[in-house]
Amino acid sequence: MEFDGETRPLLAPQDSDSEPIPSLHDDVTATDDNAQGSSFSKNLGTAEAFAIVISIVIGSGIFTSPGSIDTHVPSPGAALVVWLIGGILAWTGASTMAELGTAIPGEGGVQPYLRYIFGDVFGFLAAWTWIVAVMPATLAILSIVFVESIYSAAGITDQADRIEHKLLSILILVVISVANSISTKTSTRLNGFFVVTKFTTIAAVVIAGLVVVIIQATHPNREDVGGRDWFTNPWFGNRPTVNPDGSTTDWGHLSSWELLGHYSTALYGALWAYSGWDKAIYISAELSAPAKQLPLAINSAIPTILFCFITANAAYYILLPWNVVATTDSVAVTAIKLLLGEGFGIVAAILICLVVAGSLLGNSFVAGRMAVAAANQNWLPRIFARLGQAGIRRHVERESESAENSPDIATSDAPVNAIILSTVLSALYILLGNFRALLTFNGLGEYSFFFLTVLGAIVLRFREPGLRRPYRPFILIPAIFAVVSGFVVIRGAIFAPVLAAVLIVLWIIGGVLYWGQKEALASELNGWSSVSFPEPFIPPFTISQERVIKWDNLQQEFVDDFIYCSIQCNAIYEDRMNPLDAPDVPTKLSITFRTGVPIKLKVEGGETVTVSLENFKALNEIAGKNGVGRIDIVETRSNGLKSRVCCDSPAITVLRLAHIDIEGMTQDAKVKVGMAYIGNKWSACLYNGLYFSPERELLHNTIIFSQKHVHGTVNMMVYKSAAHILSRSAPENNLYSEDETSMDSLDAFGHPSIANGYIAVQGIRLEKYGAAKIQRGEPLTRGS
Repeated sequence: MEFDGETRPLLAPQDSDSEPIPSLHDDVTATDDNAQGSSFSKNLGTAEAFAIVISIVIGSGIFTSPGSIDTHVPSPGAALVVWLIGGILAWTGASTMAELGTAIPGEGGVQPYLRYIFGDVFGFLAAWTWIVAVMPATLAILSIVFVESIYSAAGITDQADRIEHKLLSILILVVISVANSISTKTSTRLNGFFVVTKFTTIAAVVIAGLVVVIIQATHPNREDVGGRDWFTNPWFGNRPTVNPDGSTTDWGHLSSWELLGHYSTALYGALWAYSGWDKAIYISAELSAPAKQLPLAINSAIPTILFCFITANAAYYILLPWNVVATTDSVAVTAIKLLLGEGFGIVAAILICLVVAGSLLGNSFVAGRMAVAAANQNWLPRIFARLGQAGIRRHVERESESAENSPDIATSDAPVNAIILSTVLSALYILLGNFRALLTFNGLGEYSFFFLTVLGAIVLRFREPGLRRPYRPFILIPAIFAVVSGFVVIRGAIFAPVLAAVLIVLWIIGGVLYWGQKEALASELNGWSSVSFPEPFIPPFTISQERVIKWDNLQQEFVDDFIYCSIQCNAIYEDRMNPLDAPDVPTKLSITFRTGVPIKLKVEGGETVTVSLENFKALNEIAGKNGVGRIDIVETRSNGLKSRVCCDSPAITVLRLAHIDIEGMTQDAKVKVGMAYIGNKWSACLYNGLYFSPERELLHNTIIFSQKHVHGTVNMMVYKSAAHILSRSAPENNLYSEDETSMDSLDAFGHPSIANGYIAVQGIRLEKYGAAKIQRGEPLTRGS
């Protein structure tokens, strides 16, 4: 089957036998309430996203990087320009990510965007790189910096390569990971605390700089407060800079190529300080209204960070002699210590420890999201997609309480298993690596895929101009970032060829794993040729394996589901429980829906599952054991002839009943009537091979709109081939009202004035109809 450019990945093979990723036109993609395909509930808002970005980006960089940047520029003014350019570049990248995040649904950072634009293999390699390289390296770097900040606060001089230093870094990493494993809300609350700490620390530095400006402006001869260079030397004049090794750089004698090398190194340091600007997209699947909240969070957080960084660096040049800025790795602590004394220097070092801890917490928070998304795509074992509360407990748990008491449907637990994976990998990086190597390795891995992602956003502008983009920055913004990020990657590969080679080897290994997994799946599916039956029985029916087509944003997966046609139906169902042999005790369960999608299955005294596809599989097992879902019908084929169909669909039987029930409480009555027609027409499109037709897209969008407020929980019981509704609840959109619809109440529907008016209006048509029958001599009570 061939597809046009909208549905076939750009670099996917033309003869690929894989299903294309469906087009995302017409609001299928970024409806605010669309929770399909996500492992997480949508319980985060703009404030939480803003706090996470702030908490991640404002880390050790603003307090440690100024020295390395100052070393590679000829003047303080040039350093501030580098900080400004780095912030603008981060903003352009974040804006482009916001465009993709609101247009293409999915979780796991850049992975769903690359998968949609370039094909599955690029999405896999992005996930693979982030899981095994980028995020573990980031966490390792921050853990090392955190311990160095502790030593600085304590006045201890220590070598970062010592084993004691590394073990303490690992301990800090474990503590932060445990904090993130408690729950999503706990993590975001801690992020809020650390955001306040970061702003307090930066504000202290900036206020100190302002105080020095005021004092020296009013008392020009005072030399005991702050530095004097800002007052006596030009901010943009060339001056020799002192390097950490004691040598000096004379900027007047450097070639253009040497100047480019120095400025690019300075920019690289600034980009490290701004790193984390992309992390808001990792939680886009958990935002309640991502189309509005994601751009708002990014476009408020990045300018705030840019302002903080510029003002803090200006304060450093005011508080310290300029030659000191270039030679210290703890510029903030040095500045406060010089101005206020040793005691305040220790306080500043403690505050910076908290700042780094906040950055570490924020990065650990998002580290597991890529692993969860990869596991949901079946690129990693499914265990990494499971959610759970504190500890290593799987989110398939024993519970004794009634399903009626299930927690609120907006609860979002932490991906504990994925966090454990990132923690273990990060600990290995701490033991085997060093700070500078990890920093370069991290930058190469990140910006390789940032370049591809932003380039893909530009490609998508031309390939799919009709794609709905709730947020669409000017095209020059992604173009600028693509050029600069490409330069950063090339420069990094030239100056660190060994690390670049290691990254390439990791990509090769990832490619081998991807294609090996794909071939193994294809081989397994092609191996089904027949089903054996006991001799001498020969089944008088055919067996065919059907491919299940799921919703657009769920990963396609083959499910062992057979359709049988037979006169001897009992032979068909031998793998399923016969209703007569089903358990004598009913199984009670509850199904929670969000925008019409089953996001949670809770079995009384049994398991809780929070992934939609896993819900389906678990229901197949549970309902099948109770003999539910046997179907034996005679249908009309497209050629008008009749055909008997026998199949078993336990999960669909239960889910359909529960879905219809919750719609009864939450869906407008007229919409519900219309949807009976829409649903049948959608099914007809599917049956007649018209899935990729415009009418199917129109119907599909109508269905999505109809489910916008279908939130709630249905409590059920399966027993002896039947599924029964026990109760239901829909606290967010409950249209049920006993008082307003009861005939026993005179306050609303049952009031005589309303009833009289209702009868009068309905009677106009009936009166005319009756009069016409009388005129024709026909009786009123019998049809003609």
